[in-house]
Amino acid sequence: MTAARPLQRAALACASVLGFLVVLELGLRAFGFVHMPPIVPMMIWNPVEDQALREGTGLFVQDVTQLWVPRPGASPPWAPEERINAAGYRGPELPLEREPGVVRVAALGDSSTFGLRVAADEAWPARLRGIRAEVLNAGVVGYTVRQGIERYKALVRAHRPDVVIAAFGAFNDHVMTKDMTDVEKVERRTAYSRMDRLRDRVRVELRVLHLVGWTVERLQGRDRAALREAFRRERIELREL
Repeated sequence: MTAARPLQRAALACASVLGFLVVLELGLRAFGFVHMPPIVPMMIWNPVEDQALREGTGLFVQDVTQLWVPRPGASPPWAPEERINAAGYRGPELPLEREPGVVRVAALGDSSTFGLRVAADEAWPARLRGIRAEVLNAGVVGYTVRQGIERYKALVRAHRPDVVIAAFGAFNDHVMTKDMTDVEKVERRTAYSRMDRLRDRVRVELRVLHLVGWTVERLQGRDRAALREAFRRERIELREL
């Protein structure tokens, strides 16, 4: 009997705290209190392209390890009659099975390989001449060597090409990133687990945690307006760069 009383008291205390939090949550929602966490999204490409990646309506979509990839079914703006194939690259989709006696070539690279502003059959991978060969154009606009390595592992390797041609470095690998390198971005995105997503979701949804964040910011003297202005200026600077 005596041993059960501390447990009952602990249970009653927990129930009281939980009840208070529920009432507080309902009250905050009733008054419309919102104070979202100041989550700064990771910059994947640049402010303009990142918006298109999030919306999923442009030529490219986000990818965890490659950062962005061509969107299957999308049309390049300069070639509206063309569609990115179902496997996510330009040109005819090649089967994984090899045809005997046919050389298979895979081309990795950036916009010059992808064929920026030209038709798929005008990009240099499609213009290879001299032997009977199948060519897989795995180039992507804006790619760096690190992204090309990830694309090889995700797409090219399974096709077992006889020859891999890599054409990088004309521009993208010579421009410093504003915040993180490609290596850091890939490592952070691959380490973002389901628990991390659940944590961020809870932080966004619960108004009680909004109140906690608001209180902490007041105690620390942080100014949201100043933070937003600094973030805006940083994005303008990056866009100009």
